Amino acid sequence: MASNAVVCVGYFVLVLLSVSSEGSRHDGELSHGDILQRQEADRVVELPGPPAVDFKQYAGYVTVNESHGRALFYWFFEATSKPEKKPLLLWLNGGGESKAEGGGKEMMGEEETDL
Repeated sequence: MASNAVVCVGYFVLVLLSVSSEGSRHDGELSHGDILQRQEADRVVELPGPPAVDFKQYAGYVTVNESHGRALFYWFFEATSKPEKKPLLLWLNGGGESKAEGGGKEMMGEEETDL
């Protein structure tokens, strides 16, 4: 079961990274080396201000509509202990309405809160 979670997490990250830009091969497939290189390019090594952390994190953009310049930002945090045994959690914020249209409300977990 833990190996399934590792495979799912790995596959999710690979899909995000491979979709974000074109492959270097003519057939559109990425080599293992290309994938690892792109993963390392998206790795967040340090941030200005906060102390260093002991888990891996990756951030970047996934293009969803190149002709309209649309992309989704992602930030992947590895579990702090035994990441190979942890499930993957995907949290998506956003929707059809902007903050101005939403009357100053924002979703926080399962409850809607006035800000």
